[in-house]
Amino acid sequence: MDWKEAHTRIGQVEGLISDKEAQLLYSLASACGGTVVEIGSWKGKSTVCHLIVVDGFAQDRALEVIQSTSLAKAVRFSTTD
Repeated sequence: MDWKEAHTRIGQVEGLISDKEAQLLYSLASACGGTVVEIGSWKGKSTVCHLIVVDGFAQDRALEVIQSTSLAKAVRFSTTD
């Protein structure tokens, strides 16, 4: 998915990051291989940035989301599962 389409989807999620920050996260996640790790998310806007990238690859990509709450939990989204 290109940035224009990703930006439309990301814009539908409430969050604290700006469009410029979202584009940077999208670009960085696109450039790295393997697993993307996110620690903490307010309403999920940055998570959506990462997930769009991970979902766009056919294999060998994963997103680890670690939510820092009183009931800390980790969620894994993977294109290999």
